[in-house]
Formats: sequence, structure tokens, C-alpha cells
Amino acid sequence: MTTTFSSGEGNEGSIYTTDLNAYCTSEHTGTSASAPFGAAIIALALEANPQLNWRDMQHLIVRSSSSSGFVARQKTTEFETNGAGFAVSHVFGFGLLDAYALVSIAKTWRTVPQQRICSIQSIPIQRTAYNQPNNKCRSNNFHFNNCHSQCNGGCCGPKETDCVYCSNFIESDGVTCVAQCPPGYEVLATARAAKQCQKADRIIRPRKETRHYINVRRNSCKASDSVRFLEHTILELTIEHSRRGDLEIKLRSPKGTLSTLLERRSFDRSAKGFQKWKFMSVHFWGEDPEGIWVLTILDVPSQRNQQIGFLEEFTLHLHGTSTHPQPGWTMPPLLPKTRQIQGVQREDFHSAIDSSPLNHNCASFQNHNCHEFCTGGCCGPHPLQCRFCKHAMSKDGSTCLQQCPYRQFLNSKRQCQDCQHPCDHCANQPDVCTRCVAGYTSDGRGGCDKECELGEYTHPETHECRKCHPSCSRCSGPYANECRACTSEFTFLEAGVCRTRCQDGFYPDLSTHVCNKCHDDCKTCTGGSARDCTSCHYNSLVQNGQCLQTECEDMMKVNLCYNVLEFCEVAVVADYCCSTCRTNRLANRNRRALENSP
Repeated sequence: MTTTFSSGEGNEGSIYTTDLNAYCTSEHTGTSASAPFGAAIIALALEANPQLNWRDMQHLIVRSSSSSGFVARQKTTEFETNGAGFAVSHVFGFGLLDAYALVSIAKTWRTVPQQRICSIQSIPIQRTAYNQPNNKCRSNNFHFNNCHSQCNGGCCGPKETDCVYCSNFIESDGVTCVAQCPPGYEVLATARAAKQCQKADRIIRPRKETRHYINVRRNSCKASDSVRFLEHTILELTIEHSRRGDLEIKLRSPKGTLSTLLERRSFDRSAKGFQKWKFMSVHFWGEDPEGIWVLTILDVPSQRNQQIGFLEEFTLHLHGTSTHPQPGWTMPPLLPKTRQIQGVQREDFHSAIDSSPLNHNCASFQNHNCHEFCTGGCCGPHPLQCRFCKHAMSKDGSTCLQQCPYRQFLNSKRQCQDCQHPCDHCANQPDVCTRCVAGYTSDGRGGCDKECELGEYTHPETHECRKCHPSCSRCSGPYANECRACTSEFTFLEAGVCRTRCQDGFYPDLSTHVCNKCHDDCKTCTGGSARDCTSCHYNSLVQNGQCLQTECEDMMKVNLCYNVLEFCEVAVVADYCCSTCRTNRLANRNRRALENSP
């Protein structure tokens, strides 16, 4: 989050400090030198205000660190001003930690409000081949009478979701057979998902950039979890990829702030991908999260014949407060000029290239007793007397602001400019909407569409209102797996599909009427934890709601060996079918122990 002094490169010098045997040293280096500086400065702040907690301290660090004096030697070291007006860098955090500023702010700082967490979860993708629909028709009594036109090999009912095999393609829900894939979908050619329609923004292709749009609305979370002022932002990802070190992951907020969550790593050759991996960023500190977030995944393959990857699911966790963390707070006066170190200026200074001067008639400027919105000096204590603006300049160029008002955005000259209708808020350009005015809804690509009636959706190409699938009361497309809410005939929403009951692997949440995924250990369950299992994969034994673990981690041969469990006592079978046989013996041993117990 912040930076303190340490050793430089080559002959740039190191830190002077005490040494062993009553000597001093001039060669103290690295984090061993910088960490004590940070700890000591934070200790001074705690001495000034012992009531500070860890979140208070992080707020103070954000506000007191200075981005002035840094030389950008490469793109990653440059500072970017986020949507709340804080300068932040991927290398230096919020800048150099200023002891005087930190202690000055700490003296009057009030404990921040309770932290709230708003989580926006995606629908997990279901990868299934066209000849293996997840509808259990192959294991039930199927027939060849009155089957749907998209069925092949028989059916167990008249619908396109009752096919034994699909004639052409299978949708991303893993159940519905279709003649062709809808707009925005691509046909997969992998063995695991042959001829399946899958959303293009969930497929990670070599040498291509995948973008996924996450729409955060004011009502995305219940009122008690609402976040208006961000602190930490965590993106939890599950990605399947054959070489995860080739991936670069970035996240852009509705205010236009870009955070690199993961850079390419040439020595990370793992084929395990990321399983619910959490990436955290503080670059969006203080921003309002409402609007369109853009997740970008770039695959730069380091080997030939690179396979495609999949963004299987994600959750965006927004940590922050529903009210301003410090209402009415202003930056304390700067250190008096007589006590400043010559040549050191505490404020950030943006050249005229980055920020235009205000429209006033000041003849001379000073660097003390300026308003917190000023940079580069001022001719008085008010924001309309700044030389340059630290955060944003009003549209008419008369005063400095902390951020642009609604329906305006910050242009390249750090001046507020009007958004185009029907944007209620825009980022970087007047026609790139992150929020839409009443009567319009975001199309997820920076545009606004007219709101459709209940049971309708906006077509992505024609922008016309069209009918949802009959099972959906709200939807994102015409198909059965694109529901966002269900009609009264259906009870539960499961991975975009409306159902009368939850399928195996999911459990019902009666408060939200949504089918949530069971823990990975469970085949069926009553809740989301590993202790809520009612049955387990491969007939593993359930004890106190928990699946007993296998003695062997090799799960590659389970399906091949499942039919020879009665021969597990044969050495060659036991050796080859390691996991299945040992799991079976473990289960039998535990069953016998339970049967023989008093």
C-alpha cells in the first residue's frame, strides 16, 4: 500500500543506522531497512491516537502517502489517479509514507464505520458434449416416440431438454439441444464439450484477449451488505488452463481505474489452473463500485499447440462501507515552510501537460495553507484558488473538486466533461456508459438499452425487446439457461435454469429460491459446507454429514475400475485401481466398525 526509503541500485547509496559492537553502518539495504521505517511511523500514529484499528491505519496510509518525487522508469511504476482521487502505482502503492502527515491526520481521526462485504457471483459453466446431456435420460426408460426434432438416439420426453443425444448442438446448460448456437456463443470442439455452445467471454483462447463484464447494481446485494465506498476488492477465480503462467489478468472498475491482478510468469508451468483463487487489489480505494467492471484475461502462450482455457466461475467480493468513512474530513495544514526540508515538497505536482491551470487572476503562488484539492501551489485557502487541481477541475474551470459529479467524467486534462445521453455515469469517454439513466439498462458493453417489460430481454444486435424463454420472468437471452428469475410455475433457479427442484450437486436456498452448488466432496447435500453431504462421489461413506477421504489421490482410473470393485483383493486390480479399491475397502472397514459398535 505504501513505500518507505531503502537502498537504491548500484552506487545510489543505502541507509545509515546502528550496527553491532557500538558501530554504525552505511550499508543497510532492502526490506530490512524499509520495514522498520514503516513500523516506526505507524507506531507514532498509534501513539497519537491509540484507538486506531487496522482499517483506520490503512485509510490513514492512503491519505498521507505522497506520489511526488518518483521517477517512472517503466510503465508499471507510473502513478494513476483512481476514481476517488487517490494516486496509486502497482510498484509504489499510494506513494511515500509521510510521517508528519500520518500523525497529523491520526490525531483527529474517528473510527471508520463497520466494514460491509458485497459479493457478486457468476453462474458456473456446465461443460458437456452433445452426446452426453445431463438429463439422466440414458439411465432412465427412454423411447423413440414423439421426440423433439433436435433429439437423436431417443428421448425420455417431448422437450428439447429430454434428448438422449443431440442432433446438432447442446447449449451451455448441458441439457438443451439446439439447431445452432445463439449470438454471442461459440461452438466448442474439445472432447469433454464437443459441439457445445459456450459464451465467448468464458473461453480463453491463445493470443487473444478475453473480456468479461460484471454489472454491479445498487441492489446487487441486500441493504445490510451495500458498499458505496470501496476498501479492498477481491476477485475469486476458477480458471481451467493447461499452463497458468501464460495468463495475465486485469480488472477495470466502473470509474476507469485499471489494476493488474496477475502478470505472466514464465516459470509457472502448472496445468492445475486456478481453483477459487483470490486476487486482491486496493487500487479502487474510495471508489463507488456501482457500474460495469471489466475482467480481462490475456493468454500469451509460451509453447506450441496451446489448448483453450475456460473462465469457469468467478465471484467479485467488494469490501468497504455504506457511508463515507470520515464525513467532513479535510487534509490538515501542511508542515510550516520554515520547518520544511529544503528541496522537498510534500504535495503531488502534476505538470500543465496533465492538468490545466484554473481560470483566475493570481499573480503568485505559495506552497502552504492550500486546500486539500490543490497541487502545485495556491494563492489562497479555497479550492477556487488552486494553481492546479489534485483530483478534478470543474467543467467551467473555476474550481477544484474531489471527483466529477454524476453525468460527468474526468478527461485527459483532468477536467470534468459531460457524459452523453443516456449515460448517468461514464468512464474515460462521453459515450462509454458505466451507469444508465432511468428507463435504460446497461448492455454490458458500455452502451445503454431501453428497459424491457417483465419476461423480455434486449437483443444484443438490434436492441429490440424480445420474449424470454417461457420459464423465465427475467432473462439475458431467449434460451432456458439464460434466466435471471423464474415464473411462478418454477420454484428454484439453478445455474440460469428454472427448475421445480434442485438437481444432484445443488441444494435449495429457500430464502432466495436459488439452487446453490454443493461442496466439491458431496454428490448431494443439504448445505454448502463439507459437513452437509447426504451422499458422496464413487459411493464413499458419509459419516456425520462428511465424506470420508480416499487413501489414494490417483483419481484418473475411477470410472474404468468402478465395475471391478469385487476384485479389489486381487493384487493387480488393487494396484491399477488404486483410488477406487482403497476407497471401497476404507468404506467397508468403516461400515463394519459402525455395525459392530454397541
